[in-house]
This record gives sequence, structure tokens and C-alpha cells, in this order.
Amino acid sequence: MVKVISAVGKHKQVYTDIHFGSFQWSPDGQHLVYIAEQNPPKVLSFFEKEESGKIEPGSKFELQESWGEAFAESLKPRIFLVNVETEDIWEAKGIPDHYSTGQVQWSPDGKGVVFVGWNTAPQQEPTKSKLHNLKLKKKLGIIYCTNRDSALYYLAIDETKGTNTSNNIVKLTSVARARSPRFTPDGKKIVFLSPLDDMDTHSGPSRLFVLDWETKQSKLITDIVSSPKTPQFPGIFTDILPRSCFIDPSKVVLHSSYYSSSALLCISLENGNVEVLLQNGAQVLDASPSGKLLISHSLSNQLPSIKIGRVEKDKIEWRTVDGSSKMLPVSSKIEELALQVFPLTIPDVPHPIEYFLISPPNTSKSSGLILFPHGGPHTCSDTNFFPLRAFFGLLNYHVLVVNYRGSNGFGLDALNSLLGHIGEHDVNDCVDALTDVLKKFPDIDKDKIFYYGGSHGGFMGCHLASKEKRIRAIALYNPVTNIASMTSTTDIPDWCYTECDVFEYSASAVQKMFSLSPVSALENIRTPILFVLGEKDLRVPPHQGIHLHQLLKERGIPTRLLIYPGEGHAIEKPEHLADVWINTILWFQQHAQ
Repeated sequence: MVKVISAVGKHKQVYTDIHFGSFQWSPDGQHLVYIAEQNPPKVLSFFEKEESGKIEPGSKFELQESWGEAFAESLKPRIFLVNVETEDIWEAKGIPDHYSTGQVQWSPDGKGVVFVGWNTAPQQEPTKSKLHNLKLKKKLGIIYCTNRDSALYYLAIDETKGTNTSNNIVKLTSVARARSPRFTPDGKKIVFLSPLDDMDTHSGPSRLFVLDWETKQSKLITDIVSSPKTPQFPGIFTDILPRSCFIDPSKVVLHSSYYSSSALLCISLENGNVEVLLQNGAQVLDASPSGKLLISHSLSNQLPSIKIGRVEKDKIEWRTVDGSSKMLPVSSKIEELALQVFPLTIPDVPHPIEYFLISPPNTSKSSGLILFPHGGPHTCSDTNFFPLRAFFGLLNYHVLVVNYRGSNGFGLDALNSLLGHIGEHDVNDCVDALTDVLKKFPDIDKDKIFYYGGSHGGFMGCHLASKEKRIRAIALYNPVTNIASMTSTTDIPDWCYTECDVFEYSASAVQKMFSLSPVSALENIRTPILFVLGEKDLRVPPHQGIHLHQLLKERGIPTRLLIYPGEGHAIEKPEHLADVWINTILWFQQHAQ
């Protein structure tokens, strides 16, 4: 039986993303709780009238701040409930107006809901975060950012009346930026993630906590790891826990950046012990407390496959779902690509650094190389399958992927060591990795060395354009070129201050931002650059690439700019992606010597 309940007029768009989105049935199956955009209040211009006379005119065109990149239409995500019998839909009341809500789920007894609340009011009390000194009043972008001010809350629901009890809201956590609540199978505890109180980077390691549902007391299970030694556990690096994350009543499973891999981890809530169930290529899809596990598994030379795991006697047995990795006609060609991971040792650098190399099926002296580091900078390139890297490999290019200092998955100290040194440590690590791989593989064609990177990867590419003569041509998508000018246009100005390690807006701070930016070395840029921009990018607005493109044209440096309508920071439409890939290869071929 299918039942359709209309929500027209009740709210705007429904959220299905990992940050806000959630759908969950109540334990009795009578109610559904979910997150949707609240209808905005009615506003009037000075030239409009409203019969009741209760609405003051003049606020129709007042700025309403959104949640930024990829959430430009998201102003106030709120909790909504449906009674499937009466078909009533209503918004949960009692939540402060300056809160956005998400990741909602029912309490085990069905009498209330637990959710993540993001406080968008300016912080009044001092915090351990250096960003507090800036006193930013702007609502900051949320995508790719786990450092937004949030906590877990409980809201009681009065089921007899079909409404929630007004003002009956309880804050459950005191630790910073709590997120991703998951009830244990017995309903007696909640596990959740939280970064350090003073974490200013947009992403980084998280702690795993467990909250006793009866006492509301939290206990730390897995702490931050500062300086791991490969292959020791480097800490938890994941944005969110799987929706179903229990493989045992007292064991949590999750996938996490683990050096240059995406590892499948099992963490005991009893003693905090961390076990690596699968070293690389894993992404959790579903888990059962009975010991069953469903994952996606891939490598740079293996298309994603679906695997079913069963834990028996402290061992896990895997079975691959038939045909799940053979859906593309190029599957056999992709399996001919070679994948190798290498440590990178740099004198006087105590932090672990790695790179991996994807090599074409038939290596020869005519094989070129594309240097392809990640953006962020606080994310990680893992060895999972990535279509563009495979595309480059099948076109007879080695693909060099560098996890430079500042990458996720290598411990806290390595991540923080980049702050104040962007454009230096990260760029130098890429140069050293290139030198190392050319020594290990002397048959790589030195006249066919290119660079591809986006966002912070584009930032590094611009720097390399002014200093690395071995690179013949560069392709950049949505690159950061001038941090000083980006502070007033990006949805995450905190990124600009944190990465430059300045926490004030002053002439000296702006000067440091400019000096760390690639545009400061404009006169030394000689390498041809292709710019690929998203027209609607709120994270790194397109003027960053447009301005540098214009400056290069004025100086006679070969450059070309492609801008894709309707696209944001991540270019996603198939037609646009195909155009980017083909134009990139043609640009490289055009400038090969």
C-alpha cells in the first residue's frame, strides 16, 4: 500500500544531505520525523499592503544569510513531523529561532527526538578557538566543514496531542561541535563525534564519545592522536558516522582516512580498542548488530564492488556481490593500471608524508605524468577508485597523488604544521614527491609533466606555475589565487585567517595573506594555465580565477578560461565534467614539448 501525504505549503525543500538530512520512523510506526526548510516569514516592501496591518514594511530586500556553498537556498533547516494516520504535518516548536537543526532521530521510547543544533547567533563567551578573536558575525558555510558551532539536543514530543511540548528542549552535550548522534542497539547510549574545542581548521580529527541516555553524562572513547608512526592508528578522520554503525551491541564500525587509505575501523565502546577490519578502499553502507556488514570497496585500479561481511570468532569473512564491479566496459582496462604507495622522507620534517602513483597499463618512455594533489587542504586523497585519475591513467599518463603536510589521516600535529605555511610546506612536498618519483621511474617522459588541481589544489598549482619549471602546463578548477581579496567574498572567511595563521583584520594580516597567495609571485609565472570555474561557486568565487587569467593575458602568458553555468565549487553535471576532462587533456597535449 502506498500513501501520499502532501506537504505543499507546510515547508520548502526537504533535506537529504549528510549535514542536515534525516528521515526516521517513530518506534510505533505512526510518525515520521525529517528535516525541511522553514517557510520564510512574510515580508513587505514599502509599496505593498497586508490586510492585518501586523507586518512592518521595508524588510523585503534585507539580506538573509544562507549556509553557503551547495546550500545557497538553505536559511533555516528545521524539524518537521508527520502523523501518518491523520496526515498532519507540523514543525517542531520550542527550538530557539537562531538555531538550524539536522541529523534528527527518535529516542528509543518514541517520546522525543535527538538532533544536532547549529547555533548561528554570534558567540558571546570566550572560547579556546583563536577564531573567536575575529568576532565573525557571518553565517559560515557548512559543506566540508566540521568546525561549526553545534551540540546535541533532546526535544520532547507529546504524542497524545500530536504536537511537541513547547520549550521542552534539553542540551545533551557540553563538548565542542558535537555531531552524528547514533543510539546503541539497546537504546541506552548515544555515540557521537566531536573535534577538539580549539580546532579552527575546517576539517580534522574527531573524538568518539558515548553518552549515557539515563544520566546524560558523556564519556570519551577514542581521543585525538597527535603524532602517529606509520602504520599506527592516526585518529578518526571522518565527517559523519554511518546511519547504521553497530556491528555488535558494543562495537562501532566506520570508514576513516588512514594515511593514504580509507580504512574500515571497528571501535569497542567498552575499552576504546581500535581494530582495522579492512586496510583500504572501504566505505560503510550498512551494518547490523548481529555481525553483518555491507560496504562498498574499490581501489584506484578496481571499480567499486559491493561486499558483504560476517564477523565470526573475531574474524570477518567477505563475499563480493556477483557482477557489482563489472558494470562498465572498461573494467578490464582499469584493472591493468598499477597502484603503488610510497612514504616520502624529508630532512628535518618529523611528520609522515605519503604519495601514491597510478601507472598506465603499458609504461614506456612516452608516458607522461600528471601531478594531482587534493584540495582542502585538510582532506585526504585515498587509494579508492576516482574516475578522473583512471581517465588520465588510461590515456598513458602516470598520476602522482600527494598527501602533503596538512592532509587528514596523518595525525593532528602533521595537520596543524601547515597553518601559516600554505604555499610553502604543501608546495614543497609536491615538488619533493615529483623529484622522488622521477628518480624511481626514470623512463617517465620529462617533456610531458603536467599539473591538475582544484580549490587549494589550484592554489598550489598557481604557486608551482611560478617556481617549478619541470611542469609544462597546468589545469586548475576553482583555484584560490588571492586570499586577501577572498576574505570578503567566500562563504568561509575563517578559512582564510586560519590557514594564514592570522586572527585579526589589519594591514599586516592582509599583507601576510597576500604574500602567501600565488598572485604575489605573478611576475614569475611562465607556465600555461587553463582555468576551469563554476559560475555559482560560493566557496572560491570565480573572480579568483578570472582575475589571474586576465593578469596572465596582459603579460602574454598562454591561458584559457572555461566557466560553467549553474555550477558551484564542485562541477557535477555530466556534460560539464566531460568537457572539463577533454579540454584538460587537449591543453596538456598542446603544451607538451
